[in-house]
Amino acid sequence: MRWMSCLHNRNRLIQTKFIIHFQRRRKRVLRLVNQILLLHLFMLPHYRGIIKGQLAFN
Repeated sequence: MRWMSCLHNRNRLIQTKFIIHFQRRRKRVLRLVNQILLLHLFMLPHYRGIIKGQLAFN
């Protein structure tokens, strides 16, 4: 019976490490997405100027 509890503890430790790994990865991905969205938000007036300029030439 003792080996079963050791096995259970080992599996639990591995699962915990696995979840932490994905939480870190998720944070990195969300940080990159936020950077991209903020960049486009700040560039929005520039994009509008480009679009208006293109419409003026047509």
